[in-house]
Amino acid sequence: MKFTIFNILNFLLFGLFFYAQATELGDLSQELEDLLRQEAQLKERKQAIKERIEALNNQKVEKEGSVNSTKPENLAGKKPNKKTSASLSYYWDNREFNTLNLLTSTTTLPYDFGIWGFIDLHGAHDSGSTDLSRYFIEYRLSRKIDLDWLGDVKGLGFQSEFNDANGGGNNLVRFGLTYRHDLPELFDRRGWLQWRGFPVETDGSGQQASLIYFLPFHERAWVSGFADINFRESQSDVWVIEPQLTIKLDDRFSLLVEYRYNGFEDLVQTIDGEGVAFGLELSF
Repeated sequence: MKFTIFNILNFLLFGLFFYAQATELGDLSQELEDLLRQEAQLKERKQAIKERIEALNNQKVEKEGSVNSTKPENLAGKKPNKKTSASLSYYWDNREFNTLNLLTSTTTLPYDFGIWGFIDLHGAHDSGSTDLSRYFIEYRLSRKIDLDWLGDVKGLGFQSEFNDANGGGNNLVRFGLTYRHDLPELFDRRGWLQWRGFPVETDGSGQQASLIYFLPFHERAWVSGFADINFRESQSDVWVIEPQLTIKLDDRFSLLVEYRYNGFEDLVQTIDGEGVAFGLELSF
């Protein structure tokens, strides 16, 4: 009888041992399965992050090039992309004239210099035709100031700007400093401002302060432009302001809506200095 009880107890102990082992093995298998699933999720997340970073970098490069069409300057970040771009835009102004704009830029010049500029061909006010008898030219030669010159100060640069327009004595060159900084994110996108000051002009009779901005709210839509104030000796200050809405249709074409105010035109009694223009841009 004792032998029988011993065998039964031994059998029960072995059964409990194998049950415990099987339970522990099941727990290990479940934990391993959970870890493998988490590893797969991490790989998917890592790939998604990688793709998102690549997409954001592509958008950043695309916007830094295409924003030039709205006349803010393409100043890159810490290490600017070496690139050349061009665009051709047509505008119809509600003051009954046309504008043809050719814009070019490059950051490939020696010693980290970059050049950005445009030529505007305008029709006469109220001409309502293909007349392009007026013109305005602006080109900027820029360079960022090296950080080792300034310590922790970032975003500073120096710039010279050439302007010319139809009529006598309208050409001049400005010399000054620029400062660019990023803005807090809005709609998960980061814009920027660039402040410019030109204390020296070759006409010897004035100075200029300027604000250039880029405010994105979608990967294919943003507002950008500039506001210039011209200080003139013994004369009233003159503003020139042009904010523009850009909507990219594809990699080549964009729709443009631009508000225009030109204080110099407003000084002429026969010309209205304020208007709205609608345009189409072709980027190269």
